[in-house]
Amino acid sequence: MAKVMINNQGSFFLYEEIAKDLRDKIYNEQLLDGYRLPSEMELCQQFKASRPTVRRAIDELKREGLVEVLHGKGTFVKKVPRKDIRILDFSGFTDELAKEDNRFTKVILSKTVRISTDQEMKIFQRSQKFKVLELVRGVYAEDKPFSVDYAYFPMFLYQGIDQKIFDDTSTYRLIREEYQAKFAKAHKSIEFLSQCSDTYVMNFLTGGNRIPLISVEKQIENDRAKIIHYSHFYLLPSLLKFSIDIDIKS
Repeated sequence: MAKVMINNQGSFFLYEEIAKDLRDKIYNEQLLDGYRLPSEMELCQQFKASRPTVRRAIDELKREGLVEVLHGKGTFVKKVPRKDIRILDFSGFTDELAKEDNRFTKVILSKTVRISTDQEMKIFQRSQKFKVLELVRGVYAEDKPFSVDYAYFPMFLYQGIDQKIFDDTSTYRLIREEYQAKFAKAHKSIEFLSQCSDTYVMNFLTGGNRIPLISVEKQIENDRAKIIHYSHFYLLPSLLKFSIDIDIKS
């Protein structure tokens, strides 16, 4: 690897800049699976950094699953199986993970019935305040944090739903089968976040460190063009990919 010039005049710590440089090279496949990173001393020289700083940067990449350290051999780029997100799919992302892949487990982080915010009134097209269930679930990939999912269920549509949701509950199936929700149209907004302003999400996914995340917002309409589901989830980009399936009919 050639010497790297790091601009540390911004708000990032030097170890974060080093981790970002290496992370970007891994994402862009400049550093391929199995590539042996230079030694700590060589990285110190390249980045003009101390050994503790370089070690912390490597620890960040280890925690993200991008490298593995083999004692006595070195630090190697680790190819990580990526989870496929179907952009045109109705079903809940968090709901389907554990079912489709036993590497993933999900857990309820919080489940709160509260009064709607102004934003939620606008989303659900209501002129007056209403009760809403805010469900926050975390997903782990092989015991490492992978995503955080915020989902919102108006209680005027889903009475008593807060008592029917547990860690392994598919809320997609629940509202479709028990509450007879009819899904007609879905809108997804996908954004790459170089920094996330949600402290809770950052603490869960990154331990408070500034790591890029993927943000996905989803709204589902019924057959009367009314929003019946809203969710917003955050994911670590190192473990996912996006795909679109389109049927072309003559």
